[in-house]
Amino acid sequence: GVITKYGGGQGFFVRFEGQELKVVKNNSGWTNSIEELLDNEWHTINIDFKFSSNEMLIFYDGTLSTVNSLDDVNDGNDNTENLVFGVNWDLSDTFNGYLDNIHIWSKSLNQVEIQEYIECPPNGSETELSGYWNFEEGFGSEEVIDLSSNGNNGTIYPNSNLEYAQDSSNDCNTFSDLVL
Repeated sequence: GVITKYGGGQGFFVRFEGQELKVVKNNSGWTNSIEELLDNEWHTINIDFKFSSNEMLIFYDGTLSTVNSLDDVNDGNDNTENLVFGVNWDLSDTFNGYLDNIHIWSKSLNQVEIQEYIECPPNGSETELSGYWNFEEGFGSEEVIDLSSNGNNGTIYPNSNLEYAQDSSNDCNTFSDLVL
């Protein structure tokens, strides 16, 4: 599993099945998938649950890839299970790969914002940023820190096979800092 918010028959999970990254709702047979991910390159995946219009949109490296219905999916706020990174919903399968700069928003990002956050991650003070984890706590840490103002810190489970790599500096400027 990559990301999971599932319990009591409600929610979603993102996982690999063979070579495909799949987004699965309510553990039903319906999935959305992206097939070309396993190429040893970094990719950005944006999943937008638009409950107001009953749509789920998946963006792959900033480009809209898939649109599907959210029929029978409750708003994530109705699910009291923990949000989990790196393991399947039933703890049966761990993710063998790298995760970085996961952010969750209480709004839909437009195409310009998606591109901005591909190039430069959030700084943590953005309006409607619900959670942001950059996984730069370092070796020996027992907690992954939420860099938003919401304090959604997480637990790093003992015996996790974690590998920390130094992020490269990218001299990011947000659009609010850009002077023309």
